[in-house]
Formats: sequence, C-alpha cells, structure tokens
Amino acid sequence: MDRITVRFARFLAPGSFVANEWTTPVETLDPKAVAWPDNAYAFTLHERIDMHDGPDKFTGTERQVGPIYYHPDSKVKTLAEVKADPASTRILVSNMECNGWDSLIYSRWGNWPQPFDAEKHQILT
Repeated sequence: MDRITVRFARFLAPGSFVANEWTTPVETLDPKAVAWPDNAYAFTLHERIDMHDGPDKFTGTERQVGPIYYHPDSKVKTLAEVKADPASTRILVSNMECNGWDSLIYSRWGNWPQPFDAEKHQILT
C-alpha cells in the first residue's frame, strides 16, 4: 500500500453572495511560493494523505495548514477607521457593531470586506 501526500491551495474570489472558491495543487506548504491568480483575494493551504493499494485508491481527510492568507495588497481597518471613512455605509458599521467585529480586512481591490481575526488571518508580505 502506497501513501501519497497531496497538497493544494483553496483560492477565494468575490462572488455574488458568498466567495467563489477553487483548488489548485501546490508543491509546498510555503504560502509565499503560491502563485496568485488574478481574481483571488485569499487562499488556504491544505494537505491530505491518500492510500493506493494496486487499483484501489482511498482519499484521505484534508486538513487546513495555517491561517487564511490574504493578498499583500489587502488592508485591515478597525471599527474606528471604518466609522471615520466617508465611503463606509451605515449598514457596514452596524454589522460590525452587532457582530462584535473589531476590524475588517478589505480585498486587494478595496472591496469585499470580511471580519478580520489576527489569529485566523494573515496578510502575506
């Protein structure tokens, strides 16, 4: 029985209501080695162990390795900064307050704000 380690990146891009996502194989779990597609704002890295026994193949359970990595052009804004920004909407500020979000991360294009947690998200530099 052969053990095969499979590594892949799951990319995120803005969608109509939720993020569009797709996966791409990667050679390494080094986030700086991942090539950014033009339309992605973030990605996660995953690994799984598959088993091959002759013609039989068994797919292992994937596990996420590391945080959600955001494009280097992404920006984090605190609630105070969002409130001070004339481009921010009342709904956005209200959502932040009601959901207890201290800060948001904006995509590389300055749109698609998402809640930001420094323990779960990282901007690649």
